[in-house]
This record gives sequence, C-alpha cells and structure tokens, in this order.
Amino acid sequence: MIYKLSDWQNVIVNSIGEQKYENYRQSVANDDRPIPIRFNVLDEDGNEKWLLMRGGNTVRDEHGNVIRLYGTVSNITEQVNREKELKI
Repeated sequence: MIYKLSDWQNVIVNSIGEQKYENYRQSVANDDRPIPIRFNVLDEDGNEKWLLMRGGNTVRDEHGNVIRLYGTVSNITEQVNREKELKI
C-alpha cells in the first residue's frame, strides 16, 4: 500500500518519465485542475494495471503553495487492453 506522496511520485515517474511528471506537477502548481495522467503499475502478482489519476481541487497555504490535492485514481486496465486490441 502506498501512503506517502513521495512513493506515488516514484511510481508515476517510473511509468511516464520525469518530463511528463514535471508537466503534471506544474499543472498542479499553476492551476486548480491538474491535467489527468495515465500510468501503469504492477500489482502484487506482477500483473500490469493501468491507472488514471485526475486531480480535483487543491488546498493552498497562505503563501499559495499546494498543501493538499483532492482527486481520483481509477483502474482503466480493461479500457487500455481494449484499445490495444483495436490497434492490432
């Protein structure tokens, strides 16, 4: 189970690369609606799972720094697998 932000960051960066993650991070810093990102992870059995992370509202401190981000993470594995089948 992932509990710390730094753990999520590592998972996402390893999946999509540092530049795409930096683009996401900048969207969080500059907007109230960060860009959605798709990334893949391996579950405990070693199976690939695809996730879609959509940021929602941000909470900022008195200096404008993001201190909390609300959003959703959805399992989109079936959708990604169907997309792959259509490309074959």
